[in-house]
Amino acid sequence: MKHIQNIVAESHRTLPITAVYAIVVWLMAGLINEGWWLQFGCFVLSVFLMMQMNIQNLLTRIYSRTVSVSYMALICTPVFLFHSVSGALLQICIISSLLILFSCYQDNESPGRIFYTFLLIGIGGLINLHMLLFIPLFWILMAFFVYAMGWRTWFASLIGLLTPFWFTAGFWLFGTRSFSHLTPPFALQLPTLEWFNFSDFNMQQALFLGFILLLIVIGSIHFMIDSIHDKIRVRQLYYAFMLLGAYSLVLLIILPHEYDMLIRVITIAVSPLIGHFFALTHSKFSNMLFFVITIGSLAITSYNLWMSSSLF
Repeated sequence: MKHIQNIVAESHRTLPITAVYAIVVWLMAGLINEGWWLQFGCFVLSVFLMMQMNIQNLLTRIYSRTVSVSYMALICTPVFLFHSVSGALLQICIISSLLILFSCYQDNESPGRIFYTFLLIGIGGLINLHMLLFIPLFWILMAFFVYAMGWRTWFASLIGLLTPFWFTAGFWLFGTRSFSHLTPPFALQLPTLEWFNFSDFNMQQALFLGFILLLIVIGSIHFMIDSIHDKIRVRQLYYAFMLLGAYSLVLLIILPHEYDMLIRVITIAVSPLIGHFFALTHSKFSNMLFFVITIGSLAITSYNLWMSSSLF
C-alpha cells in the first residue's frame, strides 16, 4: 500500500493544486493591492524554468513533479520577499543560467551556450553587484560537475560576463556625454557593506532560513545514500545543487544584508534535493517527515502572511 507521500509525489494533480495554492498565497499577500504584477510574472516564469530543468535533466527516476512543486511551495513561503523586484529578476537570472549550463554537460565545445550562461550572471551583476560572487562557483561547476570547461568556453564565459557592462558603459559614455557620470551606481554599494552584521535580522528571516537549512540537511543526506541508483549525469547535477546551496549559505553568513538574493538561490538549490527525497522514499519515517515538512511550510507561510500582508 502506497503512503500518502508517494501518492502526492506521483499524482498528476499535485502540480495544478500547488499552483492554485501559490496564487492564493500571492493574492493574500497583497498581489492586487500592492500591484506586484512584475514580481508575480517573474515567479510564474521561474516556476516554468524549474519545470524545464526537471524535465530536461530527468532529476527524478520516476514520473514526478515534486521538484517543481517543492520549489513553488518553498518560494511562496517567504511572503515578506514578494515586493522585491530585484530579487525576482535575480531569481530568473540564476535559474536560467543553471538551465543553460546543465545543457552543456560533457560538451566543452559549446561556447554559445556558455556565453548566455554568463551573460545572465552579468545582467544579474548589473542588478546587484554581489551576483558576481557566483562567478568562481560557476567556473567550478563548469569544470568539475558539467565537464564543459575548455579554452573556448572559458573565453566565452568572460565575454558573456563583460557584455552587459560593455553595453552599459557605452550608454553612460554616449548617453551622458560626460566622463564625470561614468561611475556605475553599484560602486556606491561597496562603502556601506557590513560583514557578519545580523543586527537587522528579524524573526521571519531567521525562521525561514532555519527551515531551509533543515531541508538541505534532509535532502543532502538522502541523496548521498540513494544516489547509487541515479545516472552519473544526474548525480553530478545534484552535487552541483548541494555545492550551490552550501556556497550561498556561506555568502549569507558573510553578507547577511544580501538575504533577499541569497535565500532565493538557496531555495533554488534545495528544491531538487527535497523533491528527490519526496519522490523516491517509501518508508514510514519519510512519510512522517512529509507531513512535518508540509505542515511546517504551511505554518511559516501563514505566520509570514500574518506579519507581512497588507490584508491583515
